[in-house]
Amino acid sequence: GYFFESFYQTGGWYRFVGFCQVLAAMLLLAPRTATLGAAVFFPIALNIMLITISVDFQATWMITSLMFLANLYLICWDYDKFKLILPFASEEKKPFIWRKYALFVLLGTVGGALAFLFFAGVTFYFHRLGVWGVIGGAVAGAFVGLINARELQKTESKPGADQIRHALSS
Repeated sequence: GYFFESFYQTGGWYRFVGFCQVLAAMLLLAPRTATLGAAVFFPIALNIMLITISVDFQATWMITSLMFLANLYLICWDYDKFKLILPFASEEKKPFIWRKYALFVLLGTVGGALAFLFFAGVTFYFHRLGVWGVIGGAVAGAFVGLINARELQKTESKPGADQIRHALSS
């Protein structure tokens, strides 16, 4: 509709976005530059997904969401290459005990799914996502729970960990 006509009328910006898409695709084809291609394509895929959801296409949002998730998978696959530029410092790693922190992940999963269901009741755009939105909310919540569990694991060896452990057990 109107959005895409306006986007096309920008001329230079439209060509630039197309050039970046072709560049990312070419970088993804070569194994040596695939990581860079995934990084270049990430914001492009995210924007395409958000535009198709907000413009209210029939089923295109499902295809673009899967395209974005595939790109996110490529980014996660090359995590070892990206962790050097991430803002957190690498510390000595202790083994992560799942049974000890499973409650955080479970609460995050349930909380994320419930948060999505709440927003689905408030906003039509969330409602359209249906089961995919609940799954996405659950995955995002599990990720947040996992991050919280890892942060708690880091604080266990620092002063004040007894207070945190006592607060969680009561």
